[in-house]
Amino acid sequence: MTPSRRDRLKPVEYVGFAGGIGIFSGLVVLLVIREPIHALVIGGVAFIVSLVVIATLTLAMQPAKPGEGDDDGRPRGH
Repeated sequence: MTPSRRDRLKPVEYVGFAGGIGIFSGLVVLLVIREPIHALVIGGVAFIVSLVVIATLTLAMQPAKPGEGDDDGRPRGH
């Protein structure tokens, strides 16, 4: 089974969204402090942190397929 175009472009969307957050953070710091080196550092840190958070949330949201792990497909608690 080959992945769809949407599935192939999802990582690009995540990196683009994290890049947007990093650029926005860097611009805010640049406008407030007016120190380009601080803006680059904060933008880079914001990019990395947002990318890690997005990846973690994406992994947490993916449902498990029936038959994976030790769960037999029944809802928990029954």
